[in-house]
Amino acid sequence: MTDTVETIFARIERGEGREIRVASSDFKGRTYLNVREWFNNGDGWRPGKGIALRPGELAQVASALDAAAGIAPEADPTAEWSP
Repeated sequence: MTDTVETIFARIERGEGREIRVASSDFKGRTYLNVREWFNNGDGWRPGKGIALRPGELAQVASALDAAAGIAPEADPTAEWSP
């Protein structure tokens, strides 16, 4: 069995029993940045869908998210938006 070491950078609440976690993890000798939705149905937190980025991908993804943030509605996190 391989141990996974995780460092959580952010927890973003999405409603009752749901959150987005941004975390780094070392798995099998490699480092990843994970952006994943987690669920708690009363039986503890469980990972859901997400993405694991390699260190070399982070700058490109951060740049794309920054560009998207420039067109997203500011005040209402539930508002619909399109590019």
